[in-house]
Amino acid sequence: MQINRLATLGLATLGLAGAANAQLAISAGFYSANDSSVRSVFGSNAFAWGIGLGRADRSNREGGGWDLVGLSLNAPGNRFQTFGATYGWEVQSGRDTNTMTYFRANTGLSYYDFSLSAPLTPSTDRYIRPITTFEAGVVLSKQLTLSAQYLLMPDAGNLNFSGFRVQALFSFAR
Repeated sequence: MQINRLATLGLATLGLAGAANAQLAISAGFYSANDSSVRSVFGSNAFAWGIGLGRADRSNREGGGWDLVGLSLNAPGNRFQTFGATYGWEVQSGRDTNTMTYFRANTGLSYYDFSLSAPLTPSTDRYIRPITTFEAGVVLSKQLTLSAQYLLMPDAGNLNFSGFRVQALFSFAR
């Protein structure tokens, strides 16, 4: 069952990445959950990094389109992960300048996988539920974007993992 879920998730990611003309990218930043119990376990400003498919150049993203969203938090005895596909709308300004700004709102479905223990109420679960994101950012080059994002997620194990993420995304040009 676990392998089928991972295979389905991997195929969906590849399909969306191809449609979005994505590139290999790395991101680094900080995530802060709204819930004080979550912050006490994972930290008030948890370091978040990732490697995957992304695109810093947003010149062809104005209007509607698909996007990928993910978050992974780990602390001794506790973990939370979500990965999903969303559809949203993007508005841009300064498109033909050196620094373009944008705002994007997305909503879709995400796969949630978490295991929580002390000092939290112990719980483990996996499910698919909605996710909504709001993102504002500035594109500094075709390879570098800085952004702030709010992730709105359903409760997991009586905890709310919704919160803010600030990050830099660097995509490798092809």
